[in-house]
Amino acid sequence: MIHNPEATFYGKVEGDSMMEVGICDGDIAVIDRSIEANSGDVVVGCLNGEFTIKFLDLRHKKDGYIELRPANKDFKPIKITPEDDFFVWGVVVWTIKHWR
Repeated sequence: MIHNPEATFYGKVEGDSMMEVGICDGDIAVIDRSIEANSGDVVVGCLNGEFTIKFLDLRHKKDGYIELRPANKDFKPIKITPEDDFFVWGVVVWTIKHWR
C-alpha cells in the first residue's frame, strides 16, 4: 500500500463531501505527498489555511482557475483563483474504513 514511506501520511476524514465515492466521515485517508497531482486525482488541498479532500479538476487552468470537486450532490465545486492561497498537500492513494 505504501510506496514511499517517508512521504506517506494518514489523516482522519471529517465530513461527507466525498461520500458518493465511498470516502466517508471517520475513514482514514492514506496520503502520498511525493506524487504529483493530476486532474481527476483525489487530493488533500490546503485552501486559505483549511484542509479539504476533493477531486482536483484542472480543466479550466487556461481560463485562470481550477476547481475542487466534491462527490456529494449537496456540495458545490470550489473555484480556486490566483487570489486564493492554495496548494495540493498530497494525493489520496487509499482509504481505510473501520467496520466494527
